[in-house]
Amino acid sequence: MARTKRKYTRRADAEEEGKILSIPKLNLAQETKRSITIVIFLILAGLVAMALIGTAGVFGIYIYKILASLFGMMAYTVPVLLALVAWILFQNKPKVEVDEEEPVDLHPYARTYVGVFLMVAGSAGLIHSFYLNETQTAFSLASTGRAGGYLGALVAGPLVGAFGFWAGCLIILGILLIGLLVAFNVSPLRFWN
Repeated sequence: MARTKRKYTRRADAEEEGKILSIPKLNLAQETKRSITIVIFLILAGLVAMALIGTAGVFGIYIYKILASLFGMMAYTVPVLLALVAWILFQNKPKVEVDEEEPVDLHPYARTYVGVFLMVAGSAGLIHSFYLNETQTAFSLASTGRAGGYLGALVAGPLVGAFGFWAGCLIILGILLIGLLVAFNVSPLRFWN
């Protein structure tokens, strides 16, 4: 009696591999995920702070060089900003209730990340705009790790170049203020009422 040979196909092999290498689902509660994110941001703040003062080893030197290029003088505020993100996440608890009229927010902390990014971009742009002059371009300042770094150059270079110093700074200050409002989810009208 002849044995039938099993035919292997890519699909069957992939299905068998998927069964063997399946990733377990942790099914973490939203509050647990939020807490893990807070811990990660606090660890990052600590690592960056140690890198900036030179106590994070060889890897810290690379972190310092990257932060100095990206943010220039603002590199020293990065640990504070990371801790600020952790604090904002700690203060803002997501809504558990599901309203049928409002769609469910799949990423409840996107507002915090966008707001902090706008705050950092506005701050770096403001610092960079004060260092700009006719002898140096925005990116030549950033390449030396001075002023607001490459982020400051991306924000201040075009705005100050197109609108001039005062109008460019006004626009950059607006970006910074919008970032504050978005990150903390507050209205300035609330303070006047």
